[in-house]
Amino acid sequence: MRRSQILAGLLLVAVTAGCGPSGPTKYPVQGEVRFNGKPIAAGTMTLIPGSPQARTTVSQIVDGKYEMEVTAGDWTVNIQAVRETGPVNPALGEAPREQYIPARYNGDSQLQITVPSERSEFNYDLKA
Repeated sequence: MRRSQILAGLLLVAVTAGCGPSGPTKYPVQGEVRFNGKPIAAGTMTLIPGSPQARTTVSQIVDGKYEMEVTAGDWTVNIQAVRETGPVNPALGEAPREQYIPARYNGDSQLQITVPSERSEFNYDLKA
């Protein structure tokens, strides 16, 4: 009986050994995004890491707000949003759309943040 208890205990230790948190610690990042003073209704915020060990992280912007978790460090901020530019095209079943956030905030973004080892808030008021 004692032998089976020891084996069961060893099995339990082996199974639970890999159950702790894995990977680097992530910290909450949140904030608001406005364009010409108004909250962006819907869009995306992408944080591109300055470190090769970190991963690009994407969050939805909803009613001007976003939130995500990332590792501490330096990040390039990429903000995108599209809007309809005309009526629904019956052949396509949707309206034409355009990316209305200027490239200096996404494809050519110079927006940089440094996430510390704690909860952070970064707010943006983008201009046309």
